[in-house]
Amino acid sequence: MSEKIRLAALRLAAMHANDRDWIIERLDESSRASLQPLLDEVMALDIANVDVVYESLKQSIDDDNPENPNQKPTPSSKFQTWSKLTSNQAEEQLIILEEDLRILIIAAYPWAWREALIKKFQLAMVIDTQQPPANLTLIEHLLALTDKALAR
Repeated sequence: MSEKIRLAALRLAAMHANDRDWIIERLDESSRASLQPLLDEVMALDIANVDVVYESLKQSIDDDNPENPNQKPTPSSKFQTWSKLTSNQAEEQLIILEEDLRILIIAAYPWAWREALIKKFQLAMVIDTQQPPANLTLIEHLLALTDKALAR
């Protein structure tokens, strides 16, 4: 499944229903068949701020094709902190988040605590641990969303 199709599904999910339907009606059958399952999945997650996820994914795609491919992004202190959390500490942080953000953070990276929390939150059917980690930029954006959620 291509990143471009994921990006399209997120962008469509962020649109008004009438606009989304108008675009989908104009797609050829093959495009609609590959896009519709992803769109349904995003819509089922009921992500409150799909625009933020879209921009993060778009940025992560852009970062996968940098002008200087030898320059790797440096993980932020927030990323490093999350990497050092114990299972109990990660659970304390994640339990107060909206479920969709919690799932995205757990799924985004092979954290040391990931397997324990997949079991704890019963996410084995939702998270594919064989998938490669998300782009660092996307992970950083997801972690930044935790600040807003924790401030509420």
